[in-house]
Amino acid sequence: MNIEELKQRAASGDAEAQYKLGECYYNGDDIKQDDEAAVLWFKESAGQGYTPAYKALGECYNFGYGVEQDYEEAVKWWRLAAEQGNAEAQNNLAIAYANGDGVEQNYEEAVKWWRLAAEQGLVEAQHNLGYAYKRGEGVEQNFEEAVKWWRLAAEQGEAFAAHNLAICYRMGYGVEQNHEEAFKWELLAAEESGRPKNSASTKTPPLEG
Repeated sequence: MNIEELKQRAASGDAEAQYKLGECYYNGDDIKQDDEAAVLWFKESAGQGYTPAYKALGECYNFGYGVEQDYEEAVKWWRLAAEQGNAEAQNNLAIAYANGDGVEQNYEEAVKWWRLAAEQGLVEAQHNLGYAYKRGEGVEQNFEEAVKWWRLAAEQGEAFAAHNLAICYRMGYGVEQNHEEAFKWELLAAEESGRPKNSASTKTPPLEG
C-alpha cells in the first residue's frame, strides 16, 4: 500500500491505517518526518482502542516528540497498552517504575511488568528482569534466576545479556564456573554488539544504572 492509499484509509477511519500513517510520519518513511502529525494520527487510532497506538503515544510523551514531554502521560498510555498485553509497553512501564519516571518508584511493580513482557519473549524485558534478580530489586537476589533470564535474552542475540552471562560463567555466579562457556558467550556478545539494531528499539527508554 502506497502512502496516498494509506492516507485515504486513515481518513476514512481505519484505526490500523491511522496508526501506520502515524508511524510513517514518526519515522519519515515515504513522507516528510513530522512528529506532530504522527501524534495526531496516533491519537485518532488510540481513540478507537488500537493498542499499538497507545504504546506509540507513550513513546511520544516520554521523549517529547510532537508534544510537550510528560512522563505521567507516557505512563498513562503505556499502561493502557500493557494491560492489553503489549510486551513493549509492559517493558517501558516497568522501566518507568524502576526509574520513578511519571510514577512513584516501585521495583516490585517493575518486576511484575518485566516478567509479563519477558514471558512473551521480549528480549529487552528478559535482560532487565535478569538485572532485577542480580541486584535484588523488587525480588530476592537470585543469581540463578538472573542467569536464566540472561540466557534467554542472549539466545536471542542480546549482547549485554551475553556479556553478563559470560561473567557469570567466569566467576561462578548462579552457575558452575566454566571458562569455556564464558568464552563462548563473550564471543557472542562481541559479535552481536557490532550488528545494527532494529530502528524500532532506538526510541525505547533506557534502564538506568
